[in-house]
Amino acid sequence: MTSRREDLAWAAGLFEGEGCLNFKRETSKPSFCGIQANLASTDADTASRFAAIVGVGKLRVQKPYGLGTKEVYYWSIHSFENVQYLIALFWCWLGERRRNKAKELLAIMRVYHASGLPRVGVIHPRRKRANEKIK
Repeated sequence: MTSRREDLAWAAGLFEGEGCLNFKRETSKPSFCGIQANLASTDADTASRFAAIVGVGKLRVQKPYGLGTKEVYYWSIHSFENVQYLIALFWCWLGERRRNKAKELLAIMRVYHASGLPRVGVIHPRRKRANEKIK
């Protein structure tokens, strides 16, 4: 049985090699943006172990398109809070390039959020969900 620290180091190493952090802008609603983290693997056990260690995000499978192709397992998170959590969780194991990318994305979101514009995955206070009544 491995320790929590060993599990995190393994997951951070996998993310360093196979994962990505990026900025997302909704094409249908240009005023919505956010950051996200993704990881793809053709190994179900690897992707499942990663998701279990991290404890946030969604894991989905994409069926193969043709002969000789494998199922691909995609793990992703799309909320600012969860991406920030992931960065903090892996920080001491991330390489310089990945740390710089994380700093850049967090800085962009700080400026964007300070502007008062809504983030992806967040219901703006002036909007309502379809099943909520405005009070």
